[in-house]
Amino acid sequence: MREIVGLFVVFVLCLGPACAGAENKESESHTSVGNTAEDLLEAFTNAPDSLQQFEIASQIAELGDKSTIQKLEQHLSSQDRATRCNAGLALARLGEDRGLTAIIAELRDKSPRPARGEWIRSDGEPDDQGQPRRDRYYAAHVLGVLKDKRAIPILLEYIDDEDVNYALPWTFGQIGDKRAIPALREMLKNAKGDRPVGAAYGLARLGEPGGWTALFGFLKHADRRFRYRAADDLGFLGDARAVTALVEALGDEDVSVRRAAIRSLGEIGDPTAIPILEKARTDKTPVCPPSPLTIADCADKAISQINSKAKERK
Repeated sequence: MREIVGLFVVFVLCLGPACAGAENKESESHTSVGNTAEDLLEAFTNAPDSLQQFEIASQIAELGDKSTIQKLEQHLSSQDRATRCNAGLALARLGEDRGLTAIIAELRDKSPRPARGEWIRSDGEPDDQGQPRRDRYYAAHVLGVLKDKRAIPILLEYIDDEDVNYALPWTFGQIGDKRAIPALREMLKNAKGDRPVGAAYGLARLGEPGGWTALFGFLKHADRRFRYRAADDLGFLGDARAVTALVEALGDEDVSVRRAAIRSLGEIGDPTAIPILEKARTDKTPVCPPSPLTIADCADKAISQINSKAKERK
């Protein structure tokens, strides 16, 4: 769950609400609903947001009850495109190819549509122009969650589409198909903005040593966006090879980079990071005003995660 929430947060920070809201998303607990097919379908229909609905879709798929298929198919015509994607995810995992087809259709669809209420432009008007971009971006992420290699050729068509290619390295890494490596190498060299960091992540996820080298290099980039993304993506990889570089990043002048490094150390779960995290517990710098959360709070959470992982390994 951290991966889809975390990467959706990156998208929100780039295109949507302020970081305080993103912090709340990151700390949300898992949705708790009844265990029957009927309970789950009702919860899916009434879910308050797309991320909780995504979680319920995963629970429906895990249940494996094909009696849910007919009602899920009804959601493929929803006005909410994220609902279509979430229903498509559940259907695909239940063995229905129509689910994959529906998600790909949302990735392809650039047609205008009304903005959902939470997306407002700076002038107070609904952001209708941005809604197709957000919906297509979400579809790209859901294809990564699905991990169906049949999506690779379609996804590669959009490697230069700046509305969705921010999501593609993560999706390629999740699917695990090496056919994406040439496109990711090209993105690493030539993509705009901080997209090369995502390309490095995708390459590392696909087992390319050059991806790791690039991520470690981006931790020292002059632009804090590159350093932040590199620190965050190393946590998604969950590999102890990143610990030394992340510990060094705790000395970064930018608080968002320090927070990302701490969070990633917690995710990796290597006990050798605890001494430096103990020092970070004295850092009362707010990570995202007006939120009261501080670097010290993040360090506490990371230490707790590492200790929990150590207990699980015993």
